[in-house]
Amino acid sequence: MSPARGKGIRLILCAAAFALLAPAHAEELQTILTSVGLDHAAEAEAPMFSEELPASDIDRLFLLYKDARAEGSFDEADTLAKRIVDASIASNGIDSKVTAIALTNLGMLQLSLDESISAAQNFTVAIDVFERIDNRLSSDLITPLRGLGRAQQQAGHPDRAIDAWKRAVHIGHVNFGPHNYDQVETLYSIAKLLYDAGATDEASKIYKRISYLHTRYNGKGAKGSTPRI
Repeated sequence: MSPARGKGIRLILCAAAFALLAPAHAEELQTILTSVGLDHAAEAEAPMFSEELPASDIDRLFLLYKDARAEGSFDEADTLAKRIVDASIASNGIDSKVTAIALTNLGMLQLSLDESISAAQNFTVAIDVFERIDNRLSSDLITPLRGLGRAQQQAGHPDRAIDAWKRAVHIGHVNFGPHNYDQVETLYSIAKLLYDAGATDEASKIYKRISYLHTRYNGKGAKGSTPRI
């Protein structure tokens, strides 16, 4: 099961954007968004944590990192994340899950600090590591792919962002089925970029997919965002 399953997903779409759509599209999308209650800001990606961490300095650093992140001390968390990467590479080599997780967490901290280029590089290395030690459809790839999409979006590369997010959705389908609720926020991110690029028909199809998933897990007409599984 994906670590994010069962958690609320909060999303937002600027109402002013509908003014740029043809009236039919605007009315259709407004109906869909109203029905699923997409009226909150998107949550930040949750950090990854290994269940197989050794009882070592890396384990201790991960706990410190988690506390710093929870307290909003992002500069401290960034420093700790870099120490974890260095320690993991020294202890486990580059091709280890602990190292890939450390790189992913470092990338997420760099995103919060607007260091999109460095974040993209670390997400890419983490993806390569997960692919080498597992396979190209490993569920561990979903989080760094989502992060890579955010980094590419932040860096002004929407096409690359969409590619990363679409791959994350595909891997989610393979591992958790085509109707898994965890894909909703990623689908929304894809649809928003498509809409911004003028691909309103494709964006509308994805919004309908979001509406279907919301209804499937929350019941027809539900406004909440916590899936019933």
